[in-house]
Amino acid sequence: MAGAMLMIRKLYRSLVGGVGLLFLFGCYSGPHSGSILEFLTFQPSYIAYTAPVPVNVEVNGWTSGGTLTVYNDLGEILSYTGDGTQQFPTLVKLGSAYGVHVTVPTVSPQLTCNISNPNGPLKYPVTTIYVTCGLVFHNLSVRVFGLDPTIAASSHLVLQSLSDTLSFSSDTTVDKTFATQIGDTATYNITFASVPTGHTCFFPNADGSGSMTMDMTIKVDCISVLSFLPSSNLVGGADKIAINLSYHGSLSGCSFLATGSSTRQDVISLSPQPTIIYPTAPNDNQIVIVPDPTTLWGTGGDSVLQLQGCTSDGQPINGSNPIYYEFTATGNIRYVDINTGSDSNNCTDGTTNVCQTIQAGLTSCGAAASCSVYIAQGTYPITSQLQLDAKTSLVGGFPSGFGSGLGPDVSTYPTIIQDQTSSCGTSYTTMCSPINITTALLNPASISLTVSNLRIQINSSASYATGILVDGAAFNSGQIRISDNFIYGYEGAASATAGERTGTLVRSSKNVVIIGNWIRGDSGSSVSAAVHLDDANATFILYNILDGLLTTTGGYSTGIQMDNIASGSVVGIAENKINAYQHIFAAIAPAKSNGITVASTSSMGSVYIFNNDIYVGNSSAATVGDAVGISSQASAGNIYNIFNNQIFGRTALGNRVGLYFLNSPSSATNVLGNNFNVGIPILVSATQYTFCNTTLSSSCLLGVALTPLSSAGIGTYNNSYGDNPMFKSITGLAQISDIWRFNSTTGTPSASNTPCTSMYGGINISSYLPAYLIPFFMTDFDLHTRTTTAYSLAPSGSNSISVGVYETDANCQ
Repeated sequence: MAGAMLMIRKLYRSLVGGVGLLFLFGCYSGPHSGSILEFLTFQPSYIAYTAPVPVNVEVNGWTSGGTLTVYNDLGEILSYTGDGTQQFPTLVKLGSAYGVHVTVPTVSPQLTCNISNPNGPLKYPVTTIYVTCGLVFHNLSVRVFGLDPTIAASSHLVLQSLSDTLSFSSDTTVDKTFATQIGDTATYNITFASVPTGHTCFFPNADGSGSMTMDMTIKVDCISVLSFLPSSNLVGGADKIAINLSYHGSLSGCSFLATGSSTRQDVISLSPQPTIIYPTAPNDNQIVIVPDPTTLWGTGGDSVLQLQGCTSDGQPINGSNPIYYEFTATGNIRYVDINTGSDSNNCTDGTTNVCQTIQAGLTSCGAAASCSVYIAQGTYPITSQLQLDAKTSLVGGFPSGFGSGLGPDVSTYPTIIQDQTSSCGTSYTTMCSPINITTALLNPASISLTVSNLRIQINSSASYATGILVDGAAFNSGQIRISDNFIYGYEGAASATAGERTGTLVRSSKNVVIIGNWIRGDSGSSVSAAVHLDDANATFILYNILDGLLTTTGGYSTGIQMDNIASGSVVGIAENKINAYQHIFAAIAPAKSNGITVASTSSMGSVYIFNNDIYVGNSSAATVGDAVGISSQASAGNIYNIFNNQIFGRTALGNRVGLYFLNSPSSATNVLGNNFNVGIPILVSATQYTFCNTTLSSSCLLGVALTPLSSAGIGTYNNSYGDNPMFKSITGLAQISDIWRFNSTTGTPSASNTPCTSMYGGINISSYLPAYLIPFFMTDFDLHTRTTTAYSLAPSGSNSISVGVYETDANCQ
């Protein structure tokens, strides 16, 4: 059976194979010769590839008017005033060489045109040349000069165009170009996102914005006045004045310009006038003013000089603005050096007649004329209070031997005043202090008294102690100026059950300016305050770093304390950093901490608080009101003027309060442009006003403010914000002068690192301030000019002014 099946399968394969072969043989046909008709079917295609053809030119994108000219190597010309297709007169064989060219006229906006196949050969079936036109794009570049390389290395110049930025840490010899090109006739706009500390930068050709017509290089001039010497603003009879610039170059062009001052002696009025000198390298970044040996600086007292037209390498200095310097001229100087002096000398020169003690210098000055005691570096124990009851100033920070320097430097040559007085400090009326200013002789207004460039250590054991006491100096037309000092003291635990330990106390006095100091209240008593104003008038606290420290149980710390401010008494508090030391050292934790404290006896109608950074302090805020930015116990109906301040805690959570009013303010109160990064922005008695979306309200339902603060009848609180300002971090105490800068200092901010409310949410408060306070609003902590450069991202109702002590302009998107 198996053999039969095998035979059947073989037979089947043979049958199938045979049928297949028969099929293939039936389909095959051998070759045969073609006819002439078959050849002619290919002839038209051959002719198409060899016959001359027309050359067309199609233009697209010519939209700017004018006549676009397209021509070939035969001299044939086609003209276009818009898009379209035209044909050259002469036909061209496919595959042959040719050339087509285009002439683009000057139009606006300027276009450029490209030819798709300008040099052939033509290939069938495409016999059209395509000319495509489009807008010309230009490079926008910048060249910078005038930067101080040391400053700019850490505080960069940042420029912005569209979304692009360029950062500069020094002057440029090669232009830097923004990444994004600008189309022809389109508007470009370069803005300053960040300017190095102390610099003023501008476009000397007034071309920071405009219309692009070509590749452009914009010059940025940052040649700036960085400092003046003497920094104390006290100029002796034969002393020189030096103006330090950010740039080394060939100086020229300066001349005196009248100031029109009615209260200061103008240098331009001296005859002969001082000489303006331009030193050579390496001091070619300094303008030096040398008094005439016969007139010196005039009769003395408050003076002013102003220069115009100054240039360096032919470029304007200081933004083409005049250079202005106020100083006090005195030819009546006494010299004190604890290391080399002797009180048997008469203190009249800094080499052979130097006294040893400050008291000897004061005695030598006498009371009749304006006088200054220059104090060399060293530690000066004060066992008997130094009385400034006439017209004598104290200036420290000089090198031993005094040398030929132009001014004091308390950092390099520290003059340390140690309060070792005794039989004092048991009550508020017997306050211990190494320096007591009681003068009533500062008349006329051009006569002033200065205490500057000293390191003052507060009495370490008295219950009531202060570093500088201004007491009863209420009858002066001239100013008492406390400037550029470092006042500090004990920082340990409580050493007294009561008392007050402050850095500076101004009591029953007027015409006092506290400016540019670092002041810490002392630890150990009931009240620790950097500055205490008690019955002060015409007193201004400006550009300081202020801290209160630890206190006893039931006490409190505060940056500024105000008591007995009478109705109509003017106080200005601006551009201060309050509680910065506490912010760095979290271990300093008073039970209660405030930024500014107002007692019940004060009238606030003429007190102006603006552009400060106020940290509420390190209190744990176990109870609402334990940590407050501005805390007022003043009576109901007081008018408050509080503008453009940053008021913040370490977090925006918990019981920390921005503004606390024990009693309801007047409806005439203006609280405008402030940022509150605290749990409770406004507390009025026991009523808490927090943010309901962007509205301050005491109740909120589903994002709707049910009882907004604006309807409470206690003032205007427009442009209030509740954002984290996201300050730039610092590494420790050495950087305290840079604390609370915006992140934008070294680059362009974004929504993720700096809120636009901090950058632009401030109000132009010029109309709310007395005229004499406006200059302090116009400059920030670095003395940069505050600007109102408009930004689309500025909050509604604001004026694009930065909130707090630092001004910055940038694109916050």
